[in-house]
Amino acid sequence: MSHADPAKKLGPLLKRLAAAAGPIEPLTLEPFGEASELERDFLFSFLLWDSNSTLARAAYQRLTEAFVDLNHLRVAMPEEIAVVLGERYPKSEHRSARLRAALHEIFRREHTLSLARLPTMSKREVRHYLDSLEGMHGFAAARILLHRLGTHAIPLDDRLRVMLTEEHAMDPALSLAEAQHWLEHQIPAETGPAIAHALQCWLDTHPLHRGREDDEQAKPRKAAKAKAPKAARTPKPKAAPKGQPKQPKA
Repeated sequence: MSHADPAKKLGPLLKRLAAAAGPIEPLTLEPFGEASELERDFLFSFLLWDSNSTLARAAYQRLTEAFVDLNHLRVAMPEEIAVVLGERYPKSEHRSARLRAALHEIFRREHTLSLARLPTMSKREVRHYLDSLEGMHGFAAARILLHRLGTHAIPLDDRLRVMLTEEHAMDPALSLAEAQHWLEHQIPAETGPAIAHALQCWLDTHPLHRGREDDEQAKPRKAAKAKAPKAARTPKPKAAPKGQPKQPKA
């Protein structure tokens, strides 16, 4: 490995962050309709990416007060969800559109808003299930895999990617998906929960800022406006040569 290899910077950084992080405390979320702990954490994970724990907890509370349950959230318009999150919540409109799309996809697959089938799947199957959900964000999927389903994964969002590259502990040329894959290979499975906790503590003490636009994976897309073909465009009339009268309009 060369001296420029980010892996050489990553190890000491993670060791320092793990030493500074406090003990892992179990996450307790307020009830939300009939949602299980897994389903409530699914919602919280959507609120946490490119945000922080304090903002995500407050946003979760607002959503549970404004909506009856996950199905009520599913049928709400993204604009309505964004209003509840608040104008200053990071990527509120983009986040709301993704969340609604993911909830619709779960309902389409399961005919109910339940993730009860996930713990019965193999690690490969459950990862594919989450990654293939329309609107799903890689950070949210990895967080559910790690904390609720016992699968090795490291949650990575755009904020963390920027912070790691600023420490020269990650190649800035990597996409978000590539960076997450690389990070998971650098961190042993047995230390995954502790390292993910340390990274989240680091995020929570770091000011929010805008990084480069995050992943386009599974991003809800609007249909592009079709451009008229060149042949269908009306050509502009050519100017008459000098010395000749202009042609009268029809």
